Amino acid sequence: MGTGVAKQVVGDFAQEEGESLTLNRAIALTLGHHRGMQAIYEQVPMARAELVEAGLLKNPILEISGKRHGGEAIVEVGLIQCLLDLFMRSGRIKGAGANLCAIEAEVRLEMMGILHETIRAFYAVDLAGKRLSLMQARLETYTLIAQVADRLFEAGNITKLDQRAHQIACLKEEQAFMEVKESLRMAQHQLSLSMGVAFAPVDGVELSAPKLKRPWKLKDLPLKNSLALQASSHRIEEQARLAGVKVNNAVFEELALGFDGEKEADGLFFSGAQFSFSIPFFNRGQAARAHAKARARAMILEHGHLKEKIAYSASMWEGRYEAAFGRLGACSKKLLPRSAEQLEETLLHYNAMQVSVIDLLKAKADQLEIGLKVLELWGQCLEAQTEMEVLAAGGYHD
Repeated sequence: MGTGVAKQVVGDFAQEEGESLTLNRAIALTLGHHRGMQAIYEQVPMARAELVEAGLLKNPILEISGKRHGGEAIVEVGLIQCLLDLFMRSGRIKGAGANLCAIEAEVRLEMMGILHETIRAFYAVDLAGKRLSLMQARLETYTLIAQVADRLFEAGNITKLDQRAHQIACLKEEQAFMEVKESLRMAQHQLSLSMGVAFAPVDGVELSAPKLKRPWKLKDLPLKNSLALQASSHRIEEQARLAGVKVNNAVFEELALGFDGEKEADGLFFSGAQFSFSIPFFNRGQAARAHAKARARAMILEHGHLKEKIAYSASMWEGRYEAAFGRLGACSKKLLPRSAEQLEETLLHYNAMQVSVIDLLKAKADQLEIGLKVLELWGQCLEAQTEMEVLAAGGYHD
């Protein structure tokens, strides 16, 4: 993509100064720009065309031959129409109809999966941005600790070992900050890929933080609404409809009715009906019938296995959400307030000259670390809730 075109596409979502990319905008861009999604949708008109073709009969065959006898021309004319094609028309139409229904369900499932990836990528960018802000505050705190440690060492109040320990802690925090910054950049790349647009750094995303529901049960919604199960059911129906067509095509390779006419050299004209068919002497359809039955059994077993996987996925995400939600509540309602109280108490002791400034800064760093943990648990809850909502809507991915 040329630079000018890339900038034009990027301009659709790379926000102007002070403007952020919203979740609704990200979804709209995915629907409008994701070529993979557009290509997937083209499967529907292809399947509709196959349904139309399934109802069409084969063109009749016209045969003309000429001979010479005693200087006189003899002409033979034949017109043949395949009867098996006519008899199997109903089965072909029903099979193609089932294929169309399966394709429509599969397309909706894949499109839902692409939108799901966009939503996940959007949340990842938002969480990475918030994490980067907290990590920057922690880095600034550890930088101050290292600077204070240097001054205390110069004044002879701490040992060289203590000074180096604080410097190493600051360097570790700097490395952690750089890793989070890189994770934000990779999350932005993934968001661009999910939307199907050229990459541009996203300074911020505007997220109306979705409310976390209390732990809830999906019940039978994932199985009831599953697009994957609907597609699988239609594939089984397609197999059943086309099995008879395949067996009959194997047994009767030719079954045709036609008209035959011949003009003799003396001017006489003969005409009559022509009927031809294959004699099922060697091939009675045994192999085709056995193959169709085995394929049907395999598809039914795969359908049952898919049900088990969807039920397991629903149960797994329910458990993850409940566990993360409980830990988030304990961390945000107990641990985080306690860390704030600890910081305030440390500040009082510092004002009373009972602790050093390093102790105060460490208390602040500890509070920020707990904030990072709360953010991590929030992300886990958000991921699990999103997965559960997708399952409830009929989506599923391995």
